[in-house]
Amino acid sequence: MEWLVFWGAQNLTGFIFKEVLLKLAHSALEDHVKDFFKASIKDLVGLAKEEPLKVAFGKGIKEFLLIVQGKLEDAEDDDAQIERPPILQYQDSLSQFLQDKSVLETLGQPFSQALGTTSAADGTFFDCGLLERKWNDLNLQRLPDEFNWQKVCKRYCKQVEAILRESKDLRELLDSENLAGIRKSLEQSLPISPDFDLSRYQEGLIKAYSKLKLDSLDTSGCHYSLQLWNIFVPQKVKEERNSTEPLPSVLDLLNDGQQTYKYTVILGRPGSGKSTLTQFKALEWARAQSIILSSKELPVLIELRNYIENQEKSPCSFLEYLHKGTGVSGGTLNQHDLAEWLKNHQTVVMFDGLDEVLDDAVRENVVTDIINFANDYPKVRVLVTSRIVGYEQQAQRFRNANFREFMLQDLDIEQIKDFVTQWHKLAFEDRPDEGIEKCDRLLGSIDNSSAFRELAGNPLLLTMMAILNRFEELPRDRATLYERASELLLQRWDGSKNLQDRSPLPPLVNKYLDYTRKQEMLRLVAHQMQYGADTLKANLVLSQENLDQTLTQYLQQEKISDPGLIANYLREALTARSFILCFLGGDSYGFVHRTFLEYFCAWHFVVAFEKKRNITIEKLKQDVFGTRWHNSSWHEVLSLIVGKLDVTFGQEIIEYLLAQDGASNDFRNLFLATKCCEDMRDFRQIPETQNLLIEKLQSVVDSQADVSDDIRTQAREIIEKYQQEPLA
Repeated sequence: MEWLVFWGAQNLTGFIFKEVLLKLAHSALEDHVKDFFKASIKDLVGLAKEEPLKVAFGKGIKEFLLIVQGKLEDAEDDDAQIERPPILQYQDSLSQFLQDKSVLETLGQPFSQALGTTSAADGTFFDCGLLERKWNDLNLQRLPDEFNWQKVCKRYCKQVEAILRESKDLRELLDSENLAGIRKSLEQSLPISPDFDLSRYQEGLIKAYSKLKLDSLDTSGCHYSLQLWNIFVPQKVKEERNSTEPLPSVLDLLNDGQQTYKYTVILGRPGSGKSTLTQFKALEWARAQSIILSSKELPVLIELRNYIENQEKSPCSFLEYLHKGTGVSGGTLNQHDLAEWLKNHQTVVMFDGLDEVLDDAVRENVVTDIINFANDYPKVRVLVTSRIVGYEQQAQRFRNANFREFMLQDLDIEQIKDFVTQWHKLAFEDRPDEGIEKCDRLLGSIDNSSAFRELAGNPLLLTMMAILNRFEELPRDRATLYERASELLLQRWDGSKNLQDRSPLPPLVNKYLDYTRKQEMLRLVAHQMQYGADTLKANLVLSQENLDQTLTQYLQQEKISDPGLIANYLREALTARSFILCFLGGDSYGFVHRTFLEYFCAWHFVVAFEKKRNITIEKLKQDVFGTRWHNSSWHEVLSLIVGKLDVTFGQEIIEYLLAQDGASNDFRNLFLATKCCEDMRDFRQIPETQNLLIEKLQSVVDSQADVSDDIRTQAREIIEKYQQEPLA
């Protein structure tokens, strides 16, 4: 009882766990003080006895027990409807918990660090996660779900600071520098601080990523409450430079506890689900019980497009961005605490959308920063996502830094069926019979059409197909599917929302908001953004000035008076009402998804050729394809042009591409020709051209010239695909 008096616990009213402290005083505590503080006693001149440390540490354990007691009482008060064990039933568990040497060592760390014998720089810190893990490992009485170890640890450290300040014997041993630095030292030793609240971060991730963002794809007025984790289908991946390896699920990369895939780049085509993967990984952690958050690998997601926007306003490192950046999804994290966490805890940092770093020079700097970041924090797993376009120029640098590259594979037929079935089950939860009927209709279309199966392998296109399937049976080719999707955004949304009544616009403006005219304007905008662009930045972003100029030029052709004023209204209507164009912040506008930019730009050329007759087939081949086939950022546009043309004209263009010398440009002419074939409405009508394409690709495979292994492999895979499923 003497120690209880020293620790101020003897007459403490309402102290339920007093017996736990008394038991500790007679056994483990004394041995712990001798062992753990031996270095402190030896180094601190004038401290002849252990009692001051024993008193201080005992007071700390008392405060720890009081904090735990308070949290258990709070959990009882929060929800009296839940049957919980009485608090006294935790007494034996706490007694066993505090007999554990590693637990006592952890609780002693704030004392030792304040005494100056250890520091965070030594890799010694107050590991709150160890307490949480040890409680679970010992199979002790289950704590309430609301019990928050991080808050317990934070409060405990504050009490340690107060105890040390109040101890005359210890205070005399601490020099002024240590006294002034106690708070800083404790903050450094504690990974969880008020600005590094894992529970808050957990809630932020769930709010940011839990619901599928379908507003930009379906603005018809249909209500969706689909949760990402209920609809997510993990794709297979293929290692780019090791094609003989099996194709594991992408979850094998995301949840790599053994760090087999410590540094990875996940590549994918447009709409292949790269961002969805990183969001799913973040949610997988966030949906875990709060009491085990700190023991699991922490996901940190940096959306590079948003990061660059912050950089342009105020240069910052990755940690500074996560500390105070604008628009950080999931919430900010204190950079000092995060730095300590990264050095000592399991973490995966995901850099999403390298291809969305639009400026080539800036992208190069970002790659340097990512590689340096991986070197600075060797315990951290690093994952980068990107389209192939935007990555190619930086690929070798990542390889030199031991990053492994994996390509997301299309969904296979079973995955497609799983997605479609689950989608209709959830989207038609209140109308199950209708959901079954439309699910069967879409699955039937996919089963009966190889073109549909090809399209459905892309998660974005499959999502569009599921949305469009609500209204009608779907077209079979990609270009027409995009047309139907854009129609949904441009026409049905305005009609279903009746926006003209809700927000009246000048009558002349409403005249130009019909479906056909909006299409014309978007084709011009897409052409303006894409044409003449040699970089990704140029074909993704349009300034407000250039957007207004493009709309004004369109209105001038229509002989409209005061076209500049009307153009301002139209810009607002197209970005706020149709959701194909969107405001990107600052002075920038763009399409909500690059797919729509590429589709409308392709359509611009098709209209000029087929309807306006101001482009001949020769001009289309020479001036459009001839000057652009070597530029990968144009390949989507060019292949979509072929997809919308009559087969005869498409054949001419493909044969024109096959006739080009692509040796000095990684044979991009042949790979573009392949893509054009895939987008044609019926390539089976021209088997001679198919055979010529295979012949050209085979010559690349057999070439004795300096052709990279990647190019040979790509050519070989296309040949094998055609041999397995001949199009002719």
